[in-house]
Amino acid sequence: LGLPVVVVALPMYLAHSTVSKALNCKESLGCWPQDGVFHTRDRKCFMVAKAFEGGSPLWFLPPPSTQLEEEAKEKTCKLKACTLNDYVRQTVGFHGTGVKNCQPLTYEEMTPLQRKKMILALN
Repeated sequence: LGLPVVVVALPMYLAHSTVSKALNCKESLGCWPQDGVFHTRDRKCFMVAKAFEGGSPLWFLPPPSTQLEEEAKEKTCKLKACTLNDYVRQTVGFHGTGVKNCQPLTYEEMTPLQRKKMILALN
């Protein structure tokens, strides 16, 4: 179709970033209220261990279209919407002390090929 990736990705990004900005959960029915934790030994952000109970093999990643960024003063990690650039590139995995899941699908929604690509992107 020849459309630039940004033109195709922008509407999805805007929809997801709008939802992602409502992460306080007071006015949102379907959201993940947990911020992440900062492991001082590994010097990385992860989702809280309670996320493991959800059963996803990628439980340590933040929800789709979000990222965890270290809040150095608080020694914690905050859940934030992905940047447009990261969303267009569908950046996933650990970057510095943070972790990104800047793509639109949960693991369960992915096709087998998408799951394989996701796992390879994390290695």
